[in-house]
Amino acid sequence: MEQYMYTYFNQRYGLKSLIIENIVSLINSIKIYGSEEHDVKLFQQILVNNCNEEFRATQIQVKATIMTLLKAIIKDKYQYKAETDVLKTIETIENGNVSSWIWNRIINNLYD
Repeated sequence: MEQYMYTYFNQRYGLKSLIIENIVSLINSIKIYGSEEHDVKLFQQILVNNCNEEFRATQIQVKATIMTLLKAIIKDKYQYKAETDVLKTIETIENGNVSSWIWNRIINNLYD
């Protein structure tokens, strides 16, 4: 992992002190945020060749599909809510407040 980062930062900055500083900063950031953010963890897994780079495209597609399903489920459940209220509900769910019935319906639709 470090060799590839060194090559990248060497081409970008050229100065050894800047290269090392940026590599250390990147590694420390991955250690800190890798357990909190799955995108950072995926980046780490790609860097250490535990995951194929093309998986990122699959992940983006799955996220888009889930968001489409989520919006359809919320619109179906709250048919008479205004569009702005539906979007607020979706935003609340995106921020981590998800009821189990919503996830159950999403998973059932994904793997039907």
